[in-house]
Amino acid sequence: MVSVDFKSVPSSFVSGDLSSPENSVWLVYAAVIIETISSAEYINELWKYISQEVKDERKQLTIARRLREGLLKTGPLAGFPKACESKSIKNALS
Repeated sequence: MVSVDFKSVPSSFVSGDLSSPENSVWLVYAAVIIETISSAEYINELWKYISQEVKDERKQLTIARRLREGLLKTGPLAGFPKACESKSIKNALS
């Protein structure tokens, strides 16, 4: 698995606090794209990036809820990758 540098992405999309609704939309887009191309192992990396950048647990929970909603809504259209059975993925999304 190739490592993804999520820190380089926000400069194009984010100005200010990553956890604000308008700035965290790209996180949902990234997770949905990752799910669509069946590379769910990168969702874990995305969550590690989020937890490093957003220290407030309430804001992390809000982002996790947005991610979960986006992934669940995309699942029937794109299919759920087998990696979603992984314990680390379940922990990252709960």
